Amino acid sequence: MLQKKIYLCGIDHVDRKNMPKNLKADKGMKRGAVDTMSANGVTCVKWIDNRSVTLLSNFLTCKKDMTHVLRRQAGCTEKLHIPCPTIVTIYNKYMGGVDLMDQKKVSYETDRK
Repeated sequence: MLQKKIYLCGIDHVDRKNMPKNLKADKGMKRGAVDTMSANGVTCVKWIDNRSVTLLSNFLTCKKDMTHVLRRQAGCTEKLHIPCPTIVTIYNKYMGGVDLMDQKKVSYETDRK
């Protein structure tokens, strides 16, 4: 894709084919923890929020640039500052309607026979 000057950033599942096998396990990571890996011009970033989030990008690097996001802690009204990789905030900013549509679709799916 890079040779054709197509730049991508998106979410993927860790159990997919050709995904790095040596990313840290979710159980060994706490909320806000980050694990990164880069090979052949593709960066893989795993971040723990409420669940693990794995992103792939061919134009964002795995620099340790971090921002903070506000999240509620279960059972509390206070908001916590959770460290968040810049790649996640950029993805959320520009993801458009595709992933939002997938999120909304789950709420309204019906069973087929």
